[in-house]
Amino acid sequence: MKHLFIPKRLAEQAFDKGFNEICIGYYLISNVALINRHKHVPKTCTFAPLYQQMMSWFKEHHDLKIEILHSDGTGLYKFGFWKSNRDNDIGKWERMGYIGLYYTWNDAADKAIQEALNLIEDDRKRNI
Repeated sequence: MKHLFIPKRLAEQAFDKGFNEICIGYYLISNVALINRHKHVPKTCTFAPLYQQMMSWFKEHHDLKIEILHSDGTGLYKFGFWKSNRDNDIGKWERMGYIGLYYTWNDAADKAIQEALNLIEDDRKRNI
């Protein structure tokens, strides 16, 4: 079941970006300075979201869809982003392109989540 959860380093970054959903698992942390904002998880732990849960969070809270695709020609995986465009009634979701080639679905998903977290940070910097 380990392959169903995003890696610990991404879980900690997501937590820092505001992810606070109830998860079926959690990671123990060695740095207790990370304060958990959810009452159901001990302060020495951080959430361990499922990949699908994390991707749903991006869509619901940041208007960002992630898709992982199997590349037909190479047998490798790539990921793409779709950003919501509320100014456009015709095509609400606009594709931002496909990125990279990865050997496994999980490798592509990890990189996609990392890039999505970076996009959230960039959006916050622009709004300051």
